[in-house]
Amino acid sequence: SSGINAEYGEAFVELCELPGSGDKVLPLLTRLMPPLKQALMSQDKEVVKGGFRATQALSNSIKSHLNPHLKLLLAPFSKWMNNATMKDTVLATLHILEDNGHKEAYQQIKKKIPTYSSICG
Repeated sequence: SSGINAEYGEAFVELCELPGSGDKVLPLLTRLMPPLKQALMSQDKEVVKGGFRATQALSNSIKSHLNPHLKLLLAPFSKWMNNATMKDTVLATLHILEDNGHKEAYQQIKKKIPTYSSICG
């Protein structure tokens, strides 16, 4: 199977949305990155959408602690930015990453996706 399947992906999103989830997620962060990147690189759009939802939830849970891992995650984003049906999902995810990761996240996003415009003005 490729990346995070839908059932596990939704469970992961729900876990990240629980109060205090960040403290529980942080120790697992390096183990979460490979399957998350794999989901974002899938050819299956539903798997990719799940990967974006999981990335959003993870960012909302651990905020700027995700910044050191953005380089790994952002690689597949530019591919999906050029896909009309996925562009809004990609932009929404980038906005969440920037909102939670601040200037450092913005700088990393801008390096990988030069056309990205900041939501912070």
